[in-house]
Amino acid sequence: MAKLAAARELDLPVVMIGRPDLPTRLVVGDLAEVLAWVSHTSPETVSAAVSET
Repeated sequence: MAKLAAARELDLPVVMIGRPDLPTRLVVGDLAEVLAWVSHTSPETVSAAVSET
């Protein structure tokens, strides 16, 4: 709001625009899904590898 007040004091024109919608994005539910996304493998492969350690 301070920027708008400063623009008004200086008699500067102000144009307000809306923000664009956020793009769709991946939502993961557990660590295996995160690791699968990072390593570009399936969550099942990551879960099996994590279980072996």
